[in-house]
Amino acid sequence: MCPDLYSGTGNKSADSSSNAVSSVGNGQVDETFDLKKSASYHLSFELSPRTISFCVLDTLSNKYIALYQEEIANNGLDKAGTQLLTLLQTHELLSAKYKSASIIMVSEQFTTVPAAIFDPAKARTFLDFNIEGIESGSKSIEVLSDKMKSIDAHNVYALPGTMLTNLRSALVGVSILHHTTSLIDTLLRLYKNQNQEICFLHIQKGIFSIVVIKGNDLKLCNNFLYHSKEDLVYYTLFVLEQLKLNPESVDTVLLGEIDKSTEEYAIIYTYIRNLSFIDRNKGFNYSYVLDSLPSQYHFNLFSQYHCVS
Repeated sequence: MCPDLYSGTGNKSADSSSNAVSSVGNGQVDETFDLKKSASYHLSFELSPRTISFCVLDTLSNKYIALYQEEIANNGLDKAGTQLLTLLQTHELLSAKYKSASIIMVSEQFTTVPAAIFDPAKARTFLDFNIEGIESGSKSIEVLSDKMKSIDAHNVYALPGTMLTNLRSALVGVSILHHTTSLIDTLLRLYKNQNQEICFLHIQKGIFSIVVIKGNDLKLCNNFLYHSKEDLVYYTLFVLEQLKLNPESVDTVLLGEIDKSTEEYAIIYTYIRNLSFIDRNKGFNYSYVLDSLPSQYHFNLFSQYHCVS
């Protein structure tokens, strides 16, 4: 039985005589998008301290048919959650009931625990031991864990409790994941046949993730807040040094909000020469309206469905 996902009153009712949507302001929509068919659509969200994004997957054709992104008024994941609640009530594409929905939360604070020692009752203890100053015992914080699909481990992280309560009320049955859960599982699945270390840099506004894998093995995953392009390259070079990887030769794949025109790319290329951009996840089809979008943009947003389905 599909969850009854309520998305607010919106600007246009799902019972309207015209249910085709042609534009969404800061997004792209395929002409096949139809609010009357939303019962076969999956809704994927990504919340970060600086942006809100969502996309719509037609599960019958396995094709992404809509994408939207906006920046949040104030930095912070709880602020992003508040802004999403408003978006659910006002955005035309969110005025229907969807088959299912998922949200990946972009946060720098998490820890990966091997399944052999993981105990759900001790999730807060694992987090407190590995993350300094997280205050997971606070009543305003809820500690969550994701079972990883590609490795025998659990991802443990904390999120604002009130925000989670409100989002679960607005999107009944929503699946919630940490963004590194989706990222790690997707990269390990797509690159499992590679025999050399590969470094992935997933870059977003104000935060980036470094993932290093070799075949089926996860060597490292860490997140860093950054305020300048120099911060970004400093943390990256530090990680490569700790793993004894040569920045002149290690395969480094870029994904997220970065392209050759950005200052971030220019400074990374100064120190790390073997750079490439990730290809779009071939596990899905994509509307032609997304053709102008670089393949690395929104890679994790587009990939999360496989982690919750």
